[in-house]
Formats: sequence, structure tokens, C-alpha cells
Amino acid sequence: MNRRTLFFFAFCFLLFAFGLSAQNTWVHTYAPFGSGDDENYTVRNIVICQDGGYSVNGTYIYDDSPYVIFEFGFLMKTDSDGNFQWAKKDTVSFIERTESYAFVETDDGGFISAVTNSTIGGGNALIKRDSEGNREWVVDNGEFQVWSMAKTSDGNIVLSGILSLGLPAIRKMTQNGVELWTQTYNPSNNRETGRLFSIIETSDGGLAATGYIQGNGLDIFILKTDAVGDTMWTKTYDGCGYADFGYSIIESDGNFIICGSYDDFVSPQNIFLKYSTEGNLILEHHFNEFMIVFSVIETQDQNFVSADQQYLFKFDSSFNIIWIGESNSGSSGGDRTIQQLNNLGFVTCHPYLWSSHFWIKKTNEIGYLPVSENVIKSNDEITFSCFPNPFNPLTTIKFSISNSTKVLLQIFNVKGQLVKTLLNDEIQSGEHSIIWDADNQASGVYFYKFDVNGKTKGLKKMLLLK
Repeated sequence: MNRRTLFFFAFCFLLFAFGLSAQNTWVHTYAPFGSGDDENYTVRNIVICQDGGYSVNGTYIYDDSPYVIFEFGFLMKTDSDGNFQWAKKDTVSFIERTESYAFVETDDGGFISAVTNSTIGGGNALIKRDSEGNREWVVDNGEFQVWSMAKTSDGNIVLSGILSLGLPAIRKMTQNGVELWTQTYNPSNNRETGRLFSIIETSDGGLAATGYIQGNGLDIFILKTDAVGDTMWTKTYDGCGYADFGYSIIESDGNFIICGSYDDFVSPQNIFLKYSTEGNLILEHHFNEFMIVFSVIETQDQNFVSADQQYLFKFDSSFNIIWIGESNSGSSGGDRTIQQLNNLGFVTCHPYLWSSHFWIKKTNEIGYLPVSENVIKSNDEITFSCFPNPFNPLTTIKFSISNSTKVLLQIFNVKGQLVKTLLNDEIQSGEHSIIWDADNQASGVYFYKFDVNGKTKGLKKMLLLK
């Protein structure tokens, strides 16, 4: 078989594989309790359930102030294709309003949700539901406000958050709601305030968590404990701002990856940290081209994926970007907003800000969705895309126009500076393509912009990786 024939079959295989991936992606919109102008949702975490479906938690608000405000946490369940199955209110008789920050799926296919009210009257509760969403029990969780939950290998559950005196805290309980132990953490023994936003069980059977603690303003707090919550080491990271937070922690190859943010008195900035198993800082990196990210996962190929309000992005263990997707994947602060699927795609929950509805989105393996597949449609006048993306150093920009018209195609860098004008001419209707050779450009994010008859019809991101 000659090289040309081999290339042809390889190309056909890639097209076939890409087509299968695209067909298996989707977006679903949900508003289980109403979607009026005064109704708002936020979603925080998504879990792939034992039956292959998905569950998300969040909070619903109906705000008709000053007359009435309803607010309650909720848990929603879908099937594996994102079709709605049920949504349940996390209302509790002894708490005036509730918010849902965390939940886990239990071994029996049910769920335990942690709900809280931090503003009006206080109160915290745990709610157990079966696989159909029916309540099995509710327990008062005292003064423990929960921000993250995880199952442990011994069949129990750990909760992290903040306890009554404002201290970071961890609680362990059975799946029947029985408390086993509770620990608070005060490294300087001076009643420091703080909380833990994310918790995991570690490979040695202990626990690791991240959040913040009072220091120079508020500093990122990283905690490693043994199996019963006794401190092995703690670390703080001062981003030289007044509000530094650790949002999500994972373990990878004996190290810990933390994503968080620091406020430099201008605007919040992303910070990613890598600590050794002994608590030594190995590497830090700033992803300032993205909005604030709350979640990080390790992928099956031992790389990592995070998401901001607009983009999924993948990076390696040295924090080099591998690709940037465009799935609008951010959420409102949960530490588990992204999950990887067995077909190497991803499922995410959204929105980042309050909205009258929310989404679950299933992407392909590079973070794209079928409704766009890197294509913009604008009033049926023009569609366009580029492939490959990321690229090195060549990418082909394809576009289709319905009427003969003047088209301007330009490339800009992240500073908004014009890099190249690829096209500025009268173009006949139909499909067209043009190649951009970026051999003389530095690696990084670029934008390609189409103007039609002097009006901008779309702006898209592309990534040059050398």
C-alpha cells in the first residue's frame, strides 16, 4: 500500500471517528420549577450516576421582592442522554430558605444532599433520597455548613466546609447519616476563620482538602490528614491579594493539583498549584486568559481539564495548554462541574451566573458541541469554521455565504492587534476556504473575525501550539 493510499484511509477513519463523536454530543436546557423573568437558577456540581445518567444540584430563587422571595436548593436527575427524569426541592421545615452546595450518590443508587442557609436564621441539613428522588430521611447537620462531599473507600462519606466558630472543618458520617467524627483546623491556634471548598480521599487512605483561611487577608489553604482527620500537614498560599481561594483539589501521581484564584486588587486571577505528597510547592501557574475556574479533573491520559464560563481547556502536568474547547461550561462555584466520559468526551453543567434556566452539555473529546462544532451561523448569511484547532502552523478556515458580497477576514492576537488580513474582496455565494500559515507567529491564542458588507458577523478563537 503506497503512502497516498494509506493517508487516504487514515483520513477517512478520522472523519468517521469525528462524525461518531459529534453525533454523540448534545445540549439540554432545564427549568424544572419555572422560567419566568423573576426566576433564577444556579448549578454547582454534576455526577455521573451508576445507571449512566446525570445528577446536578443547585439553587432556585423566585424573587418578587419586596413582596415575596422563595429560595430552595434542588437535586435533578436525567438519563444518559440528558432527558429529564425528576427534580426535587430541598426544602426543610427547620430552615427558612435553603441552598445546595454539595451532594453524593450513595451505594444504593440514592443521594445525600447537604443544604444550608447562611443568611436568614441559619441552619444546615442532610437529605437522603432514593434513586427516584423520594425522601428517606432528613437530619439536622447542626452548625456545619457543607461545601463539598466525597465517598470514601470504607463505604462512608466525608463532608468539608465551615463549623460554628468560622473554622475550616471536616466531618465523617455513614451513608445512614450517623456522625463518626468531626475535626476543625486552626493551624495558628488563634481561632482563624476559613472554610474548605473541596475534599477528596487520598491514595494512602487519608484526606486532602482546599479552601481558604484568614492570613494576609484570606489565603489559599491546603490540608492533608490521615484517615481519622488528624492533621499531617497544612499549607497556605498568599497570592498577594486580599482574597485568595482554593476551589478544587485532586491527587495525581502522588502529587496534588489545586485550582483557585487570587485577587490582585484589580480583578480575580486564576492560580493553579502543584504540591508534593509531603506538602512542598512544586509548581504554580496562572491561566489569566480565562475567567475564574472552579473545578479541575484528571483525564484518562493523565492530563487535566478545567472550565471557565466559556471554555473547557486541557493542559499537561507542566500546565502547558493542549487544547481549548468552546462549550460554555462554567458553573457557580462547585468543585465538581466537569466529568470525563468513557468515550473520552466530557459532561458539564452551566450557568456560571444566575439565569432563568440551566444546561447540561455533553461535548466531544476536545470540548466542542454539535450545535457549533466550531461553526458560527449568523442570519443565514455566513457560516465559518477552522480546522485543525489547535494547529501548528497551518489551519484552514472554511466559510460559506448565501449571497455574493464583500467579505473581510482578519486575524488578531489576544491584545487585539491585527496580525494578518487574509481576505478583503467581493466573494461569490458558495463554499470557500483559505489557509493561514502562522509559522512566523508565537504560540498562543488568536482570533479570526469575519466582516460582511462592513458588519462583523462573528469572532472565533483559535490556538497555535508549537
